[in-house]
Amino acid sequence: MASLSSLPPELLHNIFDFLPTHTTSIRPRSALLPLLTTSRYLHAVAAPLLNSDISIGTLEQADAFLRAKSEDSSLADSVTTLVFHAPSSAGGSSLRASSRWTADAARRLVKGLSHLSELRLSGFESVEAVNAVLEEAIDSPKLQRQVGPRVEADSSSSLQVPLIKNLHLDFEGVSCYYDDGHARRTSLPLSSPSDDAEDDDEPSDDSEGSKLSSTLSLCCSMSALEQLSVSHLPRSARPLLPPTLGAASSLRRLALDRSNLSDEDLLTIAMQHQDTLQQLSFVRCGGFGRSALISAVAAIGSGLKSLRIEQDDPVPRLPPPAPSPQRSPLSSPTPSSRTAPSTPLRSPSPSPAFATAPNLYNMLDTLLPHTPSLQHLSFSNRLASPQLIPLLPSHTPNLLTLSIAECLATPITLLPLLNDPNSRLARLRRLEIDFARHTTALQDCEGEEERVEEQEGLEDLYGAAMDREVKLVGEAFEKVKRKISWAQEFAGELVQAREVVSFPPRRLKRAGAGMR
Repeated sequence: MASLSSLPPELLHNIFDFLPTHTTSIRPRSALLPLLTTSRYLHAVAAPLLNSDISIGTLEQADAFLRAKSEDSSLADSVTTLVFHAPSSAGGSSLRASSRWTADAARRLVKGLSHLSELRLSGFESVEAVNAVLEEAIDSPKLQRQVGPRVEADSSSSLQVPLIKNLHLDFEGVSCYYDDGHARRTSLPLSSPSDDAEDDDEPSDDSEGSKLSSTLSLCCSMSALEQLSVSHLPRSARPLLPPTLGAASSLRRLALDRSNLSDEDLLTIAMQHQDTLQQLSFVRCGGFGRSALISAVAAIGSGLKSLRIEQDDPVPRLPPPAPSPQRSPLSSPTPSSRTAPSTPLRSPSPSPAFATAPNLYNMLDTLLPHTPSLQHLSFSNRLASPQLIPLLPSHTPNLLTLSIAECLATPITLLPLLNDPNSRLARLRRLEIDFARHTTALQDCEGEEERVEEQEGLEDLYGAAMDREVKLVGEAFEKVKRKISWAQEFAGELVQAREVVSFPPRRLKRAGAGMR
């Protein structure tokens, strides 16, 4: 401990970051506790870090935090990250299951946390509790006086308003997801509700929509907010945000996961933060349509550095091949069945929400020309046409990382991105390709020659990546790596065996005599 006590606080902080965290503890960094009793210096350095992260998932933890905050006035000033989660399997009394967990109780837990910079909320059953936490965390009445067109120079220091920079909201447990005891579907395709004529997924009612409107308005009113992540946002019958927002623009990253956002709300956020937004992520989202997404990305333009759009593909791109030339009348498609995407012969998914999924095909072909400064791109194969791969160097010449899920392109198609001097991604450093689905399909419809050709293409792609020092990620690349590693080991063993065989008899006899 004497050696630790001689280190500066900055270096100690870096060392402490490698200690394990306990996610079920009220203080996830409880591994620092033994250091508090070793010396006054280590106590002074470790104590603020110990209390910087607070995680609350049970009523017992909530009561313990309230008691500790009342007994130690400095505790509230130390908290920078606050996590609310209410898993049903948590030890003790779950916050979700107790009537004591009200909006007022939520307010008391975040009251006075003036240095709070990261807030993560999940497991709440009511939107009111979420709004109560947000209002108390940002001190809403005082903040509203600061987010106007003019801000007093000394108002921030006198009001002690916490500047939340990272906010994550998960609405999975919110009661508006349930109707007559049945959970509503929350994973929808990226299609406009107007295009989804047969969609039986009812949006949340007007009262819940009003509460959600307050939630998003509170989020967008945080003048220092840099990262906003929203999961399982329910679908609303009307736009949740006003056309214009009063807060200053600071949002750099917007991430939606299995959420529903209307065209109007998406465009409002994009236009409000078009000068600062650098990262967009949409994973299995719905509510907004193709044109709205393209318009939102075009509004950000060259400022966008990272884009992730991933969507499940419940509708196959092509119908399965006929098992034999002779087909029964029941399996032969009629002219009317060819135009009905929801028939059992064309779509294995009975969900009418996916009826407009083919509208997303090739969307990136129109979207990527608006993002010349893009550095990180991740997308599902169904969102791009086969012709897009060769155009990536011209559309996104600054790409550092590229990830394609369920890729149907062959390795030969991807090879020019690495080794063609005239059409390659010169700055690429990481390539992640999921060939799993494509390779599985090949096993049934291709012969031995085609499989050998694909394997050779993978090996060529692997070799080109090694020459360029590009990191490859994916199951197919791991197989090639293991194969090459095995070949190198086998070649080494052959070389050693050859050296033993070619060992001169006189030296071999002399070596044997020396071993006696």
